[in-house]
Amino acid sequence: MKKRITSILIIVTVLFVAAFLFLFGRTAKVVWFNVKPLKNYWNQRASLPVPENALWYVVLGDSAAQGVGSTNPEHSYVGRIADALAQKTGRPVHVVNLSISGAKSRVVIDYDLPLFRQLDLPADCVVTLEIGGNNVAAFNEVTFRSEMDQIMSELPPQTVVADVPYFGGSILKSREPIAVNAGMIVHEVAAKHNLTVAPLHKFTFENDNWRVYSGDRFHPSNYGYHNWFKAFKEPLELPETN
Repeated sequence: MKKRITSILIIVTVLFVAAFLFLFGRTAKVVWFNVKPLKNYWNQRASLPVPENALWYVVLGDSAAQGVGSTNPEHSYVGRIADALAQKTGRPVHVVNLSISGAKSRVVIDYDLPLFRQLDLPADCVVTLEIGGNNVAAFNEVTFRSEMDQIMSELPPQTVVADVPYFGGSILKSREPIAVNAGMIVHEVAAKHNLTVAPLHKFTFENDNWRVYSGDRFHPSNYGYHNWFKAFKEPLELPETN
């Protein structure tokens, strides 16, 4: 009898694990299927005619800046910041999102900055940089510091730079000590260039729970992106959004 019960428990456990892996794989795949549509959305938005008296908002970063994991790019932290800027200023906001999914700091140097240099930006433009999360997978402290120094040296003084988000609740939780180290480097380099830091690690750590992750257990969900927005809210002096 005991052997039979044990066998049943083993079978149930195997089926449960298999079902979990199947569902996880499907939801993660759905998240990554959104990469191209998100990029198309931001490209189309940037190509729209610039309204008179528009406030320019330029974004540099990785997949989080694209909004991967959200159900709609308007729910991403970039979308929320754009809405809050419009609410704060009463002006239309022209968003130029130069971010690239999967980007590390080197990608910002090779692809984002050349495009950034070509922009004829007004003095009151808003610029945000969020990069480093993908660097922690194969982290080189010297290289990361050097690349972040090169990036920040080319950004205007009003740029707000995010540190690295909390990794402890994601599928890459073993990388949290590296994320903390990378975030410290961001703070040090930003201080060197007199740039303001958005405390992304603090907000993602203090508000970590299962709801903040999308189906791949790495990218933020709509709910999670609200926490990312809150990290930028005070440095950019923004009103609250839904």
